[in-house]
Amino acid sequence: MDRRRFLAWAACAAPGLMAVAEPLRPVVMATGEWPPYTSASLPGNGLLCDLVEQAMVRAGARPVWRFVSWPMVEKLVLEGQALAGLPYVRTQERAQRFDYSVPLHSDRTMLFYRVGSHAQQLHPKSLAELSRYKVAGPRGYWWEAELNRMGAELLYTSDEAAAFKVLAAGRVDFVPQDELVGLSVIAATLPGRVQEFGAMPLPVPQANEQLHLILSRRYPQAAEWRLRLDKALTEVLAEGQLDKAIAAYKASQQAAP
Repeated sequence: MDRRRFLAWAACAAPGLMAVAEPLRPVVMATGEWPPYTSASLPGNGLLCDLVEQAMVRAGARPVWRFVSWPMVEKLVLEGQALAGLPYVRTQERAQRFDYSVPLHSDRTMLFYRVGSHAQQLHPKSLAELSRYKVAGPRGYWWEAELNRMGAELLYTSDEAAAFKVLAAGRVDFVPQDELVGLSVIAATLPGRVQEFGAMPLPVPQANEQLHLILSRRYPQAAEWRLRLDKALTEVLAEGQLDKAIAAYKASQQAAP
């Protein structure tokens, strides 16, 4: 190939070569501690952070993770200081302020109780029935507003670990919590005592709710990132690695002494 033909070929090929070599663009993502899904102390920052990071790389982004309180997650996303926060259940109130990604995972909220307590025999069949009993948990969960409306006796705790501690002490009847999160919190907070707790499904259809990213409407190029992320998330989820990781985690927690 003579020099002129080589230069002509290089000029045509260069844009494609540059696209391949283009560095990933840093994008701020906000979350809090909700192991095993999100946690700065876990490999990949937790199961869902790992999933989202894989998708972001496919979308041309490098996530810059910020682990903050849950109210701060929403503040950062709302103000456009972070592209997205995770994981969140869709509610009417949040839908007025944020956009949502495709679903990441189907959340399963359970009612945790102490084995041998009277709560084990209750099996409430609705939130109205649950509102007759003492319930503990931190602020911000989707079931909070409805139980408050029904006049339930809610004991607010600083975090999930504190909720399970008051449950272990017999101060409340139930702690509503995602099944895997509950197992994780018990293992970390009350090691060796997992057999002291049982769980029953929360008696409402929304207990099997989907978890999403909440997406900012003010972050630079937010609309473009939303489309790119949804496409990449759909691809990564279709590969099934998250399902396998969740199944393996659940089995390991249930087998723990």
